[in-house]
Order: sequence, then C-alpha cells, then structure tokens
Amino acid sequence: PRVDKSRMAPLDVLNVSVVEAMCASWQRGDVDTTLKHFSGDCHVRLEGQKVEQPSAVGLAKTKDAMNQVLDRSTVTIETRDIIALDPLVVTCQRHLIDEGGTLREAWYVGEFFVQFGHIREWVNYEFIAPRPRQTVPAGFGTFTRV
Repeated sequence: PRVDKSRMAPLDVLNVSVVEAMCASWQRGDVDTTLKHFSGDCHVRLEGQKVEQPSAVGLAKTKDAMNQVLDRSTVTIETRDIIALDPLVVTCQRHLIDEGGTLREAWYVGEFFVQFGHIREWVNYEFIAPRPRQTVPAGFGTFTRV
C-alpha cells in the first residue's frame, strides 16, 4: 500500500518524498540525480552488516560506492513500508537484483537521516526474506465467546 501522506506531519511528508525520489533515481541507475538528494557531508553504508568497512563519507566517495554497485547490477525496488518520524525515515524494501543475468531477491531495512531536504545518513541492512505463511489448523489460536 502507498504511504498515506495526509496523516503525516508536513516535515515527515517532505522527508519521505526525498527518500522516495532518491530510491526512484537509484533504481533507474541515475547516480548523478541520486546524489542530488544527499548533503555534501553525507555518510552512506550500503551494507550495514559489514561493520569492518567504513561508511562512504561525502558525495565523491558515495558516488564511487554507488557506481561500484551499479556497474555490476541493476536493482528493482519495491517499497513495502515506510515509517517517518522527523528526522528519521525507515523503509522496508524488497530488491530484485540482476547481477549479469542472475536474478536474486534481497530484503532491506533502510535507515535515513534527513535534514534540510537532504539525506545526511543512509544505512541499508539486509535481512532474511519473510517466509510464506503456514496454514493454521481450524480452532488453533482462536477464541470462542462463552
């Protein structure tokens, strides 16, 4: 479902719009437009679990990191959920990543710190994809009015 922006504070609407626009340009592979959504002193960690690797700091290093990813793959992003509470925006996204003909699915939680209309920090955490729901036997976990 789409985000109901009518129920959000105005600043949250702006922050969510910045993140959505960045994700759209990232998906198109347009690094220059993607970088326009970041502040000059941004910190970006595309793979948050790899703590031994330092964050890309600044637009030049962020551009290099993005180009490394986009040189070897294309990404289709499906945003499943967005939580916004100024200045933080958290996304839950399903990525379909085409790595030279090999398609894989990845699920990410993205944490964005948005300030003054630009992303100052972005960390992406990959997590295990949800499993299909199992069928529940009749009567299990249900309550009966007495």
